[in-house]
Amino acid sequence: MLYQNLTWKETSSILSKKKLLIPVGSIEQHGYCLPIGVDFYLAEAITRNVTQRLQAVMSPTIPYGARSLPNSGGGDSFPGTIYINGDVLISYYSNIFYSYLKTGCSSISVINAHWENECFLIEAAEQIKNIGLFCGKEIHIFSWWSVLNENNVKQIFNSFTNWQFEHAGIIETSLMLHYYPELMKKYIISSPSKGISINPNVYTYPTNEKILNNYGSLSSLKGACAIKGKKLAELIEDEIVKLLSGG
Repeated sequence: MLYQNLTWKETSSILSKKKLLIPVGSIEQHGYCLPIGVDFYLAEAITRNVTQRLQAVMSPTIPYGARSLPNSGGGDSFPGTIYINGDVLISYYSNIFYSYLKTGCSSISVINAHWENECFLIEAAEQIKNIGLFCGKEIHIFSWWSVLNENNVKQIFNSFTNWQFEHAGIIETSLMLHYYPELMKKYIISSPSKGISINPNVYTYPTNEKILNNYGSLSSLKGACAIKGKKLAELIEDEIVKLLSGG
């Protein structure tokens, strides 16, 4: 069920009984072969499938998010990334939470696909909590990779370094090949990107030359395929359904 398809007379009664799922993404460069809408697309696809399985309500996808960090593909060193400053973003998210809660929503689950959004989503929730709107209601905030066991990821992709190196890497590419094969026909998987060696926890300005020279990726796309993407997508969706069902 899509929130935007409800009438105003239906919103309060339906949201008081059903979970609301909010997909949150970004418009951000994703290397040599991937579209800048990867985070938007993955948030929407995952949330759509989970919404159907839970018979919940899905809000419109939030397309814009926080700025890229230097170690997430080079920050704003590449053209195409559209971001919202942090103070504005917190207010934006908190206004959205506030509006849904005032409408009568009893359960909100935010499914995020852009790592840099996390702290701003949490701060927005804290502001709503401080004015007492969470009384008797619940909110979950998590990124789709947060529900995964890394050992299971390694079984699908044979090797796995960490999530920080997966910006525009084999995992996001495989998921896009599964969820949006018609879009990925435009992108030939012949990226010159390779695995690089940096400390992802040390941020440098200007951006590390290794990232810039790797076309905005932090790792290689070699081995990406729709079959692996399907296996991971099913695992992600199963784990989210389990989480939100109280399993």
